[in-house]
Amino acid sequence: MCDFWKKDADLVLEPDVSGFSYDCFDQAKGLIATGEAATRAALPQLRELLNVPEAQRDARIATVSASSISVPLIQASPAVYAPAANDALNHPS
Repeated sequence: MCDFWKKDADLVLEPDVSGFSYDCFDQAKGLIATGEAATRAALPQLRELLNVPEAQRDARIATVSASSISVPLIQASPAVYAPAANDALNHPS
C-alpha cells in the first residue's frame, strides 16, 4: 500500500492478506473474515478515536460471520470494456 497518505491517518488497518493473491475472488469470504478480525482487534483504538463513552465500550457489537456473506460472481464480456468506434474520447472532432 502507498505510504504517502498514511502519515495523515489517525488509524490504518492493514489486515494480513499475504496468503491471498490479488485475483483470488473465490476466496472473498476469507478476505472478509481477515478484514473483520483486523477491525475487531482495532476496536479499542476506534472507540477512543470516535470518543465512544466508556459505558458503551463494553456493549456487544453485531456479529457477522464470513460464511453468512454472499459474494456474487460478476462476469462481463470484453465488449463491455472496449470503447465504441464512435466514442468521442477516442475520436475527437
